Amino acid sequence: MGAVASGITGAGCCTNRRAPVRCWNPQLSCRLVKIEYSGESFEEVWFFLDTAALDWMPTFPGSSSSASIGPPAEGKLGDQGTQAPPGIIAEVCEPHYTIVFNYGPGPLRPLRLDWRSDGLSFLEGGLRPREEVRFKVFDDPLRASELIGRLKELERRVYDPLSFNSKHFCEYLFDAVEGREEGQSRGMLSST
Repeated sequence: MGAVASGITGAGCCTNRRAPVRCWNPQLSCRLVKIEYSGESFEEVWFFLDTAALDWMPTFPGSSSSASIGPPAEGKLGDQGTQAPPGIIAEVCEPHYTIVFNYGPGPLRPLRLDWRSDGLSFLEGGLRPREEVRFKVFDDPLRASELIGRLKELERRVYDPLSFNSKHFCEYLFDAVEGREEGQSRGMLSST
């Protein structure tokens, strides 16, 4: 599912400036209401460094299909110097964390939440973290309505690479529910 983002505002030299994107996604809210009404609940949560997010590099008109990974020079992407969209440089340079809530009954299904400069998005389906994973089994199953409440507390927050990025978002949700932490791998908490 896509992220919810504000449109481009301004004129003249400010045409690339966007309004701040709030931590809110109405489609996610609807999905959580459906999970609540189905009687399903969340049993566990993963919080991990998403190395797959670093494996892609967007291509823009005039760019080659085999773009190199790394920060673009002087805010430009592509071999013709196409201007990068606002926030893309921070996205490429900054490690991205994601959180996955697994719900059931039966075989647990993942609901992945991603917080980026373009908004809050979610994805359902078969995905497994590759490395740098924290895993928690909830003491009591987490109802979808409780997760909606936690997300509602964040609705007024805006993405900021220093004060409220993907790691801050994931840490907040991970720590908000009591449970037994089953694992943590190499140095995930030591970096900012």
